Amino acid sequence: MNKLLRTLACAALLAASAAAQATHYEFSYTMASGTKITGDFDGTAHDNLISGLSDFSVFIDGSAFAGNGSMLIFPVVGYDPVVSFDGTATNFLLLGTTELLYIAPLNGGSTDSVGYRTPGVNTSEGDGDYSAARWHVTAVPEPATAAMMLGGLALVGAVARRRRRATPIVR
Repeated sequence: MNKLLRTLACAALLAASAAAQATHYEFSYTMASGTKITGDFDGTAHDNLISGLSDFSVFIDGSAFAGNGSMLIFPVVGYDPVVSFDGTATNFLLLGTTELLYIAPLNGGSTDSVGYRTPGVNTSEGDGDYSAARWHVTAVPEPATAAMMLGGLALVGAVARRRRRATPIVR
């Protein structure tokens, strides 16, 4: 029985660690004018870059884009849309139903540009105005991870308690 439990535990650990899953992230950028662009998305981090972007939601000063969750995602420069943690290589164009948002590295990343368009508003900032220091991206912890950890600790505690209460078999 003990060997079966060990085998099942090892199989569960291998299955859980085999697939890389997208992580949920939140981002914010404050334009030089004070306009705040916030939102969230899913992606997979590789060093400074997050790729495999999906499920974007964007808010301009708290007002949601109409296409949140179903926006089309394109690169502005190159082949793959990416988000960078430090804001120096972020490269994406989001198209909603009536809005768009772009952040693009230009001139090899030395000049960046950010802009958005909503009905009645079209604004952007580029060379000299864009600041990577005003760009923030953070991973959002998953509640399931904490629940699995607590469940594992409870299971270890239950096994330890059972072993302590077990009466030794004398042969």
